[in-house]
Amino acid sequence: MRIETLKSTLLSEIKELEESLHIIENRVKEGATLGSHTNVDTARINNLIGKYQLLTEIMAANETKEQ
Repeated sequence: MRIETLKSTLLSEIKELEESLHIIENRVKEGATLGSHTNVDTARINNLIGKYQLLTEIMAANETKEQ
């Protein structure tokens, strides 16, 4: 898979997570009690972090090959 495709996919997933966080933020501001509709999916965040780290490593390896 091309690096640009990986970047695009990761950015899309981050954007979706950002939208979810805004929804949760609004619910909390409106006084919603903490619970399942105000929880953040930490597994999803950890997954995105892992993908970002992998992408960073791939990009660093490609830069090394090009030099």
